[in-house]
Amino acid sequence: MAPVDMIRDVILIVDDVPANLNVLHTHLQHVGFKVLVAQDGVQALAIAQRAQPDLILLDVMMPELDGFETCRQLKMQPTTRDIPVIFMTVLSDPNDKIRGFDVGGIDYVTKPVHPSEVLARVNTHLTLRRLQRQLERQNEEWEARARERTLELIAVNAHLQAEVERRQEYEHEKDHLMDVIGRQNELLRSLTEQLIAQQQATQTYVTHTLHEDIEQALTHLEVQLDTLGEQLARNTSYMPPPSLLDAHATLMQVQTYVHSLSDHLYETGEKLTDFVTTSLYRLSPRELEIFELLAGGESPQEIAQILNISTKTVYKHRSSIFEKLNIQSISELMKLALRQNVISLD
Repeated sequence: MAPVDMIRDVILIVDDVPANLNVLHTHLQHVGFKVLVAQDGVQALAIAQRAQPDLILLDVMMPELDGFETCRQLKMQPTTRDIPVIFMTVLSDPNDKIRGFDVGGIDYVTKPVHPSEVLARVNTHLTLRRLQRQLERQNEEWEARARERTLELIAVNAHLQAEVERRQEYEHEKDHLMDVIGRQNELLRSLTEQLIAQQQATQTYVTHTLHEDIEQALTHLEVQLDTLGEQLARNTSYMPPPSLLDAHATLMQVQTYVHSLSDHLYETGEKLTDFVTTSLYRLSPRELEIFELLAGGESPQEIAQILNISTKTVYKHRSSIFEKLNIQSISELMKLALRQNVISLD
């Protein structure tokens, strides 16, 4: 008996000799196949179109429509072209066999047929047919999965593209904002330098006035008081009035105050000069950001990760910071940060 999975297989036998049909029909049906028969090519085409058999045993030598033409027409129809065809023939010429393969046949059995040989070839080609169908189903499933995966990838890619565009827009806006801040910072720097220059000029003028004019006038007044005191002292019977002594003491206090004010203005001018050369206002917004991170103890590699920029860019900004602040090392940078109250020791 044939295996259980063979029971549903349908075999179409096509032969114009009833005796041949009976032998094959009986044997194949006995082993479990469903067997259909046709006695000519025209009938075979109609049955194959309607029943869709799993395999066709086709006689070559038939009147009117022979096996070769019948097979050729089977292979022309989309619904029957994949049905395997095994020719049955008494022909021994190799050219006839080649012709059979050319029109779509897959195998030959010679007449008189031996049922056991036919069964072996039928089983072989039905197995190949099942494997082919299984492979086709798997290919269809894989293609369906591939299409689904492709659609998923397209959706993911669209999402990523939208995210990239959003990030690019964000970076563009950020760059624009940094550019605006940079221009404002440059304007503020220019105004600060002008203000400091005016303050320095004013302090220089006041210092000069205190030193050149007021101190000289006070010195001249002191000389006059001393001269007056000497003139009065020549008269031994004359006592200098207290107001003269008070005037002299007041003059000394004024001179001391003027000297102190002059020194204070000079020190203030020095501090302004130091501010111009070391103040953080000279830094751009990005440089100030990196300055604060460096002062906080972050390494260039860590800063690159925090700000999402390259380490090379961090080193470039660090070099610019050192140059603008006239410092040479991180330790000097941290000392400056302490003086500017950027960081604390707490």
